[in-house]
Amino acid sequence: MTRFKPFLIVNVLIFMAVVGCDRKVPVPTAPNSTDLQSLASATPVKPQGPILISKDPDFWEFRELKLPRTYGEPFLTAHSLTWIAKTKDIDSQVAAISDPNLREAKRSKLWGMVDRVACEKEAEAAYKVADQAYQSARTAYFAKHTQDWYELAHYSTYRPQEERVVFEGAKANLLDQREFQVPLSIQDMDRLYSLFKSSERDNIAAAANAEWNKATALGGDPVAYYTNNGLSVAEAREMIAKEQGRIWNRYEEEARSKGLLLVGQVDPKSGRVNRLAFMSFNTQEVLMELPGAIVTVVIPGEIGAH
Repeated sequence: MTRFKPFLIVNVLIFMAVVGCDRKVPVPTAPNSTDLQSLASATPVKPQGPILISKDPDFWEFRELKLPRTYGEPFLTAHSLTWIAKTKDIDSQVAAISDPNLREAKRSKLWGMVDRVACEKEAEAAYKVADQAYQSARTAYFAKHTQDWYELAHYSTYRPQEERVVFEGAKANLLDQREFQVPLSIQDMDRLYSLFKSSERDNIAAAANAEWNKATALGGDPVAYYTNNGLSVAEAREMIAKEQGRIWNRYEEEARSKGLLLVGQVDPKSGRVNRLAFMSFNTQEVLMELPGAIVTVVIPGEIGAH
């Protein structure tokens, strides 16, 4: 039989690499259906139970241990009332000077008369008061979210020989720890892949379907392409199914790297992570909770953020 290049490659909508071809175990599989469009109509998974706190806008206001601060003139402008008043006064005094060199000379002379050290002390004192207010608000905020999930890390890879899944620290992570290695059997990892795929099915299908539709819009009917090149209709459909499977696998892996999370629940008093679970970022669905004994293995230190 004559060997044909895949339809998408011929039509220059190149799908660069077959995702998952170099993985050993477990290998996520594409859906059996060759109709990606039908998968996008599945009922969305609704978030249940505690929320993912990084999706709350207020979390980002209180994420830092201390009230964020600047340095130099921006810090003085933010916290010294004297500096702010002097800035307005000097701007007013030089506004009528039209020559730029003379205007800047006058501005420099006036600033030379300002007691910058006094302004810095005033700004530091004001910042200290503001930080105390920030700490109180931050403590109150996190106290309300003890049952919610904290985003710790995003899926990176699975090491089958070690039976260990690796997660890389997320931007929302409150821990100093930047890598998390979770012991997980091949069977449980396969189950986690399946649960995540089920949870994210709509999003994966929508992305894969959009790419396939773009290809067929530019390249025409793929069945006709293959049959015109000597394949039977059944063989053409088999080729199409394989190509759609490759697209699906690529988007599934991309979805895992962005949306499969390691999350934890935190005791704000002790600063300890006392529960760990895997979660889908988009649906906020808890896919699998880890046994309590695993928590101290994955996170040996304290969170140090509360």
